[in-house]
Amino acid sequence: MHFAVYQLDSEEKSILDRIEGVGSCYEVEIIDLPGFGECITYVPSRSHVRHELEPYDWYHEIVLLGCELHGFPADYIERIRQETTSEDPDQERRSLNRRLIGMLQKENKR
Repeated sequence: MHFAVYQLDSEEKSILDRIEGVGSCYEVEIIDLPGFGECITYVPSRSHVRHELEPYDWYHEIVLLGCELHGFPADYIERIRQETTSEDPDQERRSLNRRLIGMLQKENKR
């Protein structure tokens, strides 16, 4: 398993908690990462896990771009690339995330 570790201040963490849906869709877990110590990660609440769903195509692309940006191993990236996806029926959310993908693609080219 591979990780990207970021340092956040308490205000940034509060914003991320809200975005991630802490307390409704996601929960915070503490994990111990060698070389970093205790870190937080977000895991889905059991009530929101549905294994039959495929990730939206925009989410899949964001994950791949992040893996590439952080230099994750090529075989790991390829395994993710092979996952099937679905199209997000929410046009507004899809457009918002497509703009984010454009920004990430520019960042990856640097």
